[in-house]
Amino acid sequence: MSPVWMIRSTRASLKRATIWTTLLIRSWVSPTTPIRIFGCYHVVGDTHDRISNVVQIVALFREARVERIIHTGDITRPGVLEQFARLEVPMLGVFGNNDHAERIRLEQEASRFGMDFTLPPRTVHWAGRRILVVHDPEDAPTRIPTEIDLVLHGHTHRHRHELCGDTLIFNPGECAGFLAGHNAVGLVDLVSLEARRLRF
Repeated sequence: MSPVWMIRSTRASLKRATIWTTLLIRSWVSPTTPIRIFGCYHVVGDTHDRISNVVQIVALFREARVERIIHTGDITRPGVLEQFARLEVPMLGVFGNNDHAERIRLEQEASRFGMDFTLPPRTVHWAGRRILVVHDPEDAPTRIPTEIDLVLHGHTHRHRHELCGDTLIFNPGECAGFLAGHNAVGLVDLVSLEARRLRF
């Protein structure tokens, strides 16, 4: 067998293998199936009962192909959860100081939509990271345990992005429209532990 023939035969085999691999991939994944980034959380808080802003947030999350949502509290009205339920993705969070009056109804609505809300503080384990979720930053321990990778909070309506040792502390800030021109939600990549804001 000549070397030239061997090369041509090998190239033909590789071409056939590539074609079959492409066909297999196409049979598993629909062209319309969104490819989601594993290990990303979208973060929102202090939505209060500003439904018009929540509608915008839901549209923004849908466009970003949101994977999971953490709400850092102050939902205020059950109708807010109904809007987020339209995304049909897992949502968890904590209750804030403005949720006390509607706490029972909020719990009922969260249960109806399969959402997971509880009193702060709470710790979430996902994608190899430990996440501490609170509403008021004062509810977080003064000395954050070293095993906590990420602290998420709301309450202040102010953007916060800082490192405390190896722990990232993040609040995307205002999103309810109380501070004109400052509306934003957050995106946290748990693999790289990087956070950024999505403005609207």
